[in-house]
Amino acid sequence: VSTQSTGSNFNQFFHMFGLRTAWQKKFGSLLLWRKARFYSRRYGQPHQSTHPHLLRHGEVTVGITASEYARRRRELVQALPSGSLVIFPAAAHRIMTNDIPYVYRQNTDFFYLCGFQEPKSLIALENRNGECFFSMFVQESSPQSETWDGPLTGVERAKEAFGADKVYKIEDAPRVLSDMINKAPKVYFNSIETDKVSNIS
Repeated sequence: VSTQSTGSNFNQFFHMFGLRTAWQKKFGSLLLWRKARFYSRRYGQPHQSTHPHLLRHGEVTVGITASEYARRRRELVQALPSGSLVIFPAAAHRIMTNDIPYVYRQNTDFFYLCGFQEPKSLIALENRNGECFFSMFVQESSPQSETWDGPLTGVERAKEAFGADKVYKIEDAPRVLSDMINKAPKVYFNSIETDKVSNIS
């Protein structure tokens, strides 16, 4: 008996006894539940909850914990004058040809300080009386953008996953950064082109 005829007989059996529809509903509900659970746990990069075989508890990236990233940010900020602001942009997504991008590689300095691997984002570190206040500006996740660009961490999950004190949508960066810059006596900006941090105030 061929596989095709066996499958057909199987379907006819369920249909004959009125069981096929009930089976489909039950199985369909299970798939929808699993899909909803999957989407609710998605990040734009491996996370301990989605890739436990790669990341141990507390790690943001392989072998590097959230506390280690926090130490790096704190040491940088404490080396700057009180009230200083330092801004790091993510690397741009380079296009190879037409709509085909190169494999994305994050700005090294940006990655060193937070481990975030998505483009179109910024981080801002403020020296508030010797303590580091860590702000992130990230893309908000949406079904439309994720259809083309893949999963995004989004504002809500970025705060928990990367230990930020405050997370904003990237669209809010001009308004929020303008206010930060006006308040800061010293402002530093990490130039991706020169790979240096420059004093711009």
